[in-house]
Order: sequence, then structure tokens, then C-alpha cells
Amino acid sequence: MPIGALAQDAKQGYVKRIVVRGDDLAIEYAPGYQMPRATSRKETGIDLVSTLTALGVTSSQLKNISIEYAAPSRWENWGAVLGTLLPLLLVGGFFFFLLRQAQGAGNQAFAFGKSRARMFTSEKPTVTFADVAGAEEAKQELREVVEFLKEPQKFAALGARIPKGI
Repeated sequence: MPIGALAQDAKQGYVKRIVVRGDDLAIEYAPGYQMPRATSRKETGIDLVSTLTALGVTSSQLKNISIEYAAPSRWENWGAVLGTLLPLLLVGGFFFFLLRQAQGAGNQAFAFGKSRARMFTSEKPTVTFADVAGAEEAKQELREVVEFLKEPQKFAALGARIPKGI
């Protein structure tokens, strides 16, 4: 109900008790009135007695009304804090997730348009088979690898596996 209607009811003596919790008002009416309870709000920063006095309620009429100030709930302030921080945390988490995905993909998201071509320079030494012609051990290992690739079931029967790097 509007605060002006509360002041009118207080002037007529219908209001029995008012519980103030922050800016919210819980109003209890005297027995026999058309509604037993109602709620209203007062202005922030101005106490209820000043507001009712400004609306024409006299001090003798205020003496008949029991005004109680209740401590605000602990959770009232947390609701405002969570309402502010929760969206920020969700957006921050979303960006963190996107950046982690981009790093896991080899940083491909940020490498768009970059060429992976490499310049070949003739200054770099190249190794040929002629350079390793005398390394019989390397030739034997290469023959074993070729044989393994041609007939893997023969080696698998012995329990062999492909070594790393092949």
C-alpha cells in the first residue's frame, strides 16, 4: 500500500503495529479492520516517524502505534552482491574456457592468415645416402624396419611392437 494510505489509517487509529525492516514496512491493523495485515515501503535514508509526521500524523496518534525496528536479514546484502558478481564470473569463465581451447588447438585461432611456408636456404647442409655409405649398422636397422612394415604379423607373433619414432 502507498505510504500516504498508511498515514491516513494511522490518523484514524486503525494501525496497531508497524515492523520496519530496512525500507520495508509490515503493518498490522487493529482487530475488526477490513484487512489484518499489509506491506509498504518508506523512503531510503528517512526514518518512518519523520515520514508519518510530515504526512500529518500527530505524536499522540504515533503513541498508539507500536513501531519495531527489525534487523535486516544477512542474506539481503548477499543477494545484491551475487546479482552483480555472478554475471561477471560467468563471462570471465566463458572467456577463460575459450582461451584454454585456443591454446589446446595449437594456437590456431590466433594464427589465422599466417603462412606456414618455410624458406629453403642452400647454406643448410643436406645429408645423403652417400654420406652414410659406410654405416652398415644403420643400413641393417633400416632393412629391419622395412621388413617389419612388409610383414608385421611375423613380428607380432613374437610380441614385438613398433618402436617410437618409426
